Amino acid sequence: SKYEKEFLQIKEKKNLQEKLEKEEKEEILSIKNIEKDIILEENKLKNIIEKLEKLNGITIQIEKSLEDLVEVEEVLLNTSLKASKETLYNLEIKLKGLGVVNLLAIEEFEELKEKYEFIIAQRDDLVISKKSLLKLVEEIEKVIETKFYSAYKEIDKNFEYMCKEVLNNSIGRLKLTNQDNIIESGIDLMVKFKNKKSQSITLLSGGEKSMVAIAFIMALFMYKPSPFTFFDEIEAALDETNIKKLISKLKEFTDRSQFILITHNKETMRRSDKLYGVTMNKELGESKIISVSI
Repeated sequence: SKYEKEFLQIKEKKNLQEKLEKEEKEEILSIKNIEKDIILEENKLKNIIEKLEKLNGITIQIEKSLEDLVEVEEVLLNTSLKASKETLYNLEIKLKGLGVVNLLAIEEFEELKEKYEFIIAQRDDLVISKKSLLKLVEEIEKVIETKFYSAYKEIDKNFEYMCKEVLNNSIGRLKLTNQDNIIESGIDLMVKFKNKKSQSITLLSGGEKSMVAIAFIMALFMYKPSPFTFFDEIEAALDETNIKKLISKLKEFTDRSQFILITHNKETMRRSDKLYGVTMNKELGESKIISVSI
């Protein structure tokens, strides 16, 4: 039927929105995990660099010792035996000062260098993955923002129309509480009554709040009607004139939806298409539903 198709369309759009929101949360979590991996790999890289610097220092010392030995060879060729012995003795003292020479230093250096290059490659891959995920999140947020803003503008027009219809030609507008971040922004209902300044719904009286809330609900309904809608004593704070106005407005939409109203108001009952009464047996503690012909 028509109502079932509309209900399925609404359900599909809702599932799509939930899917987009779920994907965004998963991508954000994945980015956080990648950032943790990058920090871990950078710490490993730092340790390797420290070892490389230490090995480099040892290599420099060895090279300097070799240079000194070459100088010794030249000196020995040009000095007497006694002077050569003194020079050799001094060089031996210098060599002892160097401590134990690690003969595996070059091999360790090559291994650490290979590991260093591997970690650098891993880090680069993680950085690329992070950029890709951030781009995907940005695209999802743009889709959500576009759809939200499109719906917001349409509902704003509907709200303006409904306020004129049910609130004596008052001017109603929607207002984003955070213009810089539409996705996380709230929405305030603003209404300007005749000879009054524009006010938020929070500053209105009980009856005015009810009528503004009803106007907003109907604005949503105009944008995307549902197969059926429940209202729980929405006219409790309204006078008879506004109740009649509300019922008349609801009847305009009965070709697109069904409205189920819980009420104690006689006027609402009188103008209903179908009426069900609920009574309770106090002795048994059971409720009983009674259909009433109108």
